[in-house]
Amino acid sequence: MMRVDPQDREDILFLSNQHDFDRVEFKQCIEHAVIPEVPEIIEAFRENAKWLEGTL
Repeated sequence: MMRVDPQDREDILFLSNQHDFDRVEFKQCIEHAVIPEVPEIIEAFRENAKWLEGTL
């Protein structure tokens, strides 16, 4: 979630397809994530969160 990277996104999708994955719980984790105060990381996390909303 800290990098906008195609391989990382594939890994996120792989994990989301596992039998014990809970989309609601995952979205709650994203909402409550503690993000380092580094502008590039904040931007990447937000971009990936937005991407995930459209994907999950």
